[in-house]
Amino acid sequence: MRRIASLLCVFVLCATTSESQIRTYVREYTYRAGEADSKLTAQKIALNQVRRLLLEEVGVYLESTLSVDRREDAGQLTDLTRQQITSITAGVTETKILQERWTGEEYYIKASIAVDPEEVREKVRQVAGNAEKLRELERASSRADSAMREIARLREELASTRDENERLRLRTEYAKTSDVIGAGDWFQKGYAALAAGNAAQAVAHLQKAIALDPASPELQHNLGAAYVAKGELRSALPCFERAVSMNPVFVPSLMAAGYVHVQLREFTEALPWYDRVLAVDPGQAEAHYWIGYSYNEMGQYSAAAQALEQAVALRPDYAEAYYSLGWGLQRSGDHVGAMQQFERALAVRPDYADAMLAKGGSAMA
Repeated sequence: MRRIASLLCVFVLCATTSESQIRTYVREYTYRAGEADSKLTAQKIALNQVRRLLLEEVGVYLESTLSVDRREDAGQLTDLTRQQITSITAGVTETKILQERWTGEEYYIKASIAVDPEEVREKVRQVAGNAEKLRELERASSRADSAMREIARLREELASTRDENERLRLRTEYAKTSDVIGAGDWFQKGYAALAAGNAAQAVAHLQKAIALDPASPELQHNLGAAYVAKGELRSALPCFERAVSMNPVFVPSLMAAGYVHVQLREFTEALPWYDRVLAVDPGQAEAHYWIGYSYNEMGQYSAAAQALEQAVALRPDYAEAYYSLGWGLQRSGDHVGAMQQFERALAVRPDYADAMLAKGGSAMA
């Protein structure tokens, strides 16, 4: 049975280039440091702020000049908000530092974002069609915003207190919060590298993000996704396991851990991960599919059929599930039933070559 690497579609966005359409945005920002700032914390905050200015401008441009696909919300199609467009753009573009200067009191930074409108539009479309990825990028944006608000609060408290123990605590908290901002920068670099198909660079960036913010399940998950894209499945698995240990109901990592086991043909080990997904979200059709796929590979065709029927009940257009149902029936000798399932797969996807071949094989039998 052909293995279908559907999980990578969640993580890896295809990049195209069109040099003639590239637009470059340049912005400057000067951050006036507080008493708790070092050169490093000032740089993190200044970079965060100049990127915000750049992304807001790019987001306005995309919203006003491009036709951006709509997203599904509670079964209804709605327009992406400017904030959502900005959040997605942050994850699929790279901010380049052109110039920076630290005086000890101020941190000046000049940066740019180069945008191919059609390429970014395609990436926005892909993320908008993936609710979990959209939420992830929105959470990353929200986490950075919260950290900036916390920085402002800590600055105010430091200015108003004279107790040395309290000042030490506030300065320590300030440094930790600036690390969260820095981790967000490396996350966006890693996500953009993954979107561009550079898995090795994504791994390096995400490792730096985790060094600054080791308690983030999203960072662990994306590092695992980068390892999957790089083809290092054994390295990916501990990342997904760590993410789940931090958040036991983090469905993307539960799904990803099961997927890695499937790709390693460790089907017995894969099943408990998908069971955990269904305990959180019984309507997760893809989990039912991979359970059925695993049972098929284990030769347990009746159990496979039950799971796959659940998948198509939840997603009547699930061509791969129909194909897997047919594959199991074919292996168990029911060629008439198998042909019916292959036909259902082809009704959804008329160009489904594997289903065509399998149907022909059952017809000959």
